[in-house]
Amino acid sequence: MVSDRAATSLGLVVARGDREAVPLKPRIAAALKDLYRQLGDGCRRTDAGWGYRPIDNALLKLGSEGEEILRGFVEQTTDRLLAEHVWRSLFIRQDNGTYSEVTEPEDEEAFRHYPAWLSPRIDKVK
Repeated sequence: MVSDRAATSLGLVVARGDREAVPLKPRIAAALKDLYRQLGDGCRRTDAGWGYRPIDNALLKLGSEGEEILRGFVEQTTDRLLAEHVWRSLFIRQDNGTYSEVTEPEDEEAFRHYPAWLSPRIDKVK
């Protein structure tokens, strides 16, 4: 809980453009990246099912740098859970304390970006 709250606070501080936070933005991005990496396959954190949301929202508040970090995680092909979390983060956005309202066309567009390697192969289903 502490790391999720810290991620939320850091994202807000950077998004506001606080003078003290701006020079720390690269270090904040690196710390959030390391924290996010912990939420993939084999995660034993008590927030494993939802803890990615506060961190991905903080990364998204960093702007293009944070989004690039997330895209790097979705493009890797070894950690299924991490890729799934990042896909949700990028295409089914839900800021802290809000609900995600998605139209049918938006939903279809999101699933067009779903990583193909995560989908079960039809020829392997028995």
